[in-house]
Amino acid sequence: MAGKSGLQKATIALEQLPPLKCIDATTLGYYVKYRVVSEDRNRTSHWSPVYLLTPPYEFRRPNNLALDAIKSFVTNTGGNDKVVTFSWDAVNVYNKSNFIRKAIAYDIWIKWGNGEWQYQERVPSTSLTVSRPTPTPSPATLSIEIYGRSVDVSRDANHQQLLLYKRDNIAV
Repeated sequence: MAGKSGLQKATIALEQLPPLKCIDATTLGYYVKYRVVSEDRNRTSHWSPVYLLTPPYEFRRPNNLALDAIKSFVTNTGGNDKVVTFSWDAVNVYNKSNFIRKAIAYDIWIKWGNGEWQYQERVPSTSLTVSRPTPTPSPATLSIEIYGRSVDVSRDANHQQLLLYKRDNIAV
């Protein structure tokens, strides 16, 4: 069977794409490179240079919600033990004015009292429950930041993430 001639187009389903990489505070994209493989897989080209693809995605909180629109509930589970449950509205992904989908997952960072920020986990839902550590941090507050899922889960200056929600100093 003869191979196709002319320019060929490769399409990758949205569900198969990795998380977008935050290039800087306002740019999301993918670093990509490619190579051409013959139909019989006996010959391959060299890898292309690395290109930055920046799809025109926009992440929007519904109904123009504020950055701090995180609901929190503190529950006493017995004795001095408490858990904090957070919930937030799903973030929508748009391409220009066209709705694409809801955000798939969120990276959660928390800070107890005056401590350091810690990566909590990646959640596929719009809620999270955490237990208050023992002994209770001083002051007994919790701050939370919710980011869009990212390849680079880091808080250093070289790794940007897309901040979706943030709430500081919740009394626990």
